[in-house]
Amino acid sequence: MPLLVLLACFKSKNNNSEMNKKRKNQQMRSYDCGRERQIWLSMLIESKYWNITTKANLYRRKGLLEKINTQFDRAHRAASWSNRDKTRSRCLFSTFIDFTNQLKQLNSTQQYEKVIDLFEKYTYENIPNDMAINQTLKACIESGDTKRGSHIYQRLSSQSKQNHFIQTNFIRLFMKSGDLDKARDIFNQSQNKTIFMYNTMFNGLANNRQEKEAIDLFRQISIKPNEYTYTILFKTCSQLIDQQSRQFGKELLESLPNQYRNDTIIHNSALHMLMQHGEISLAEKIFSNMNKDTISFGVMMSGYLKNNQPTKVREIFLKLNNQMDEINLLIFFGACAELGNEKGLKIGKETFAKLSSQQYFNEKTLHAILNMFIKCSDTKNAENLFKKMNKTSFSYGCMMTMNNNLNEPHQTLSLYKEMKEKKIEIDNFNWILIINALAELDDLSTCELISSELPRKFSDDIQIQNALINMWGKASSADRARNIFDQISKPNNMSYSAIRNVWFSKVKLILKCCCSRQAIQLYYQIPNEIIDDIINICVLNACSHSSFVNKAEEIFQHISLNKRTEKIYTAM
Repeated sequence: MPLLVLLACFKSKNNNSEMNKKRKNQQMRSYDCGRERQIWLSMLIESKYWNITTKANLYRRKGLLEKINTQFDRAHRAASWSNRDKTRSRCLFSTFIDFTNQLKQLNSTQQYEKVIDLFEKYTYENIPNDMAINQTLKACIESGDTKRGSHIYQRLSSQSKQNHFIQTNFIRLFMKSGDLDKARDIFNQSQNKTIFMYNTMFNGLANNRQEKEAIDLFRQISIKPNEYTYTILFKTCSQLIDQQSRQFGKELLESLPNQYRNDTIIHNSALHMLMQHGEISLAEKIFSNMNKDTISFGVMMSGYLKNNQPTKVREIFLKLNNQMDEINLLIFFGACAELGNEKGLKIGKETFAKLSSQQYFNEKTLHAILNMFIKCSDTKNAENLFKKMNKTSFSYGCMMTMNNNLNEPHQTLSLYKEMKEKKIEIDNFNWILIINALAELDDLSTCELISSELPRKFSDDIQIQNALINMWGKASSADRARNIFDQISKPNNMSYSAIRNVWFSKVKLILKCCCSRQAIQLYYQIPNEIIDDIINICVLNACSHSSFVNKAEEIFQHISLNKRTEKIYTAM
């Protein structure tokens, strides 16, 4: 009996010892959790800057915060920290999550400036987590605010700089701003490259016209590509026209993994690439066997249009039946316009009449139809449609183009007057058409009156400047044409062509009046870079008619050897 009592006592003692040990371990775990939470809390409250120590960043990483949150109730039962600390921690942790969600909500409603402003205000006295940083970087990318995005990068801790989501967003940001070196540095320094990061590099390089570098980078990839990789690479190949890129694209298509061989998006991108390189037969073969959507039809129609096969556009279009969307309608009517003949007009009118009773055409589609009527010289239908449309600067531009082509400048100027009365914005394209109409009038006073209404914001537009040179030249105001030319900082070929025509017209006019001496004097006023073969021959002929042999020899010597053509020698 005593032995049994002794054994019972020993067992009870062991049980008590085990219970004490478990209780002690539980208290230690609760203490450790509470200690972690206290450290995190004190850092969150006391720190006013981001770039804190690596240890501080360790305690504010997402995984640790979630762990601490799950242990919160245990720490509460263990009573290892004060009620005041628990309340403050719950409030701050809740605020922390609410702040990230607030940024996300603002991004979803495209309020990017508010996201950046709120982030800067918050980080003045708080430590943001990586999720908040990512949301702010998205706002910087979408708004194009590279300056503040770069400022965020400079203030990042070394720990956050190794977050691959943040690295990917910074690559996007710097690629969008054209800072390729910075994007390359971030990519090369990354110790955790993902396929999303590679895709961002491929897309950024392609958008910055570094397609070959993107292809070379793909050849070095050590991660399994996904569907976005192939879509981006096919787009990249479509931007190049050399044989090497063409071959690479075809090889990429042949080596497509089985899991992507029925992917419609990838095939649409491949179709676009093949059509851009003129591989029509291969594109048709893929199109006939693939799972198609409306975009597939649009890609094929666009490809046929690029390869000057507008009749095939109609064949593809008719296969759409009732699945026609805005893009496909724009491509179809654009193809009819490119045909520019009776056949194209007939196809377009039939389709327009058929669809008019079935669906509502939006503004863009109506503009495409108007453009088709104009390019196919169907003036009556163009005018009827224009009257029914909600008129914009674009629709007025289409009608002005038609009037100018029909040599009806007065009609163009009437439309200009109508735009002013209806207070419709007159853009630079409209102004070019108006100035071209004035040039055909050959009326100096009208040119002076209307050109004086040209807004100052268009004064440096080189296309408008070239049109003004032509207008003043035809209005017999060579000095004004020369003044406009002198204001152009970098004249293009059109600028030189316009000013040459002005001088040539003036020389020709003087010669008509039998004033050879005056024509020769004018010749010496023309800038050397403007003088061409026609002007030289014209002046040499003037010398010939007036027997100015010495002057002819002087002008001939003035002409550089590389500009002495056979016609100039004949004139001498």
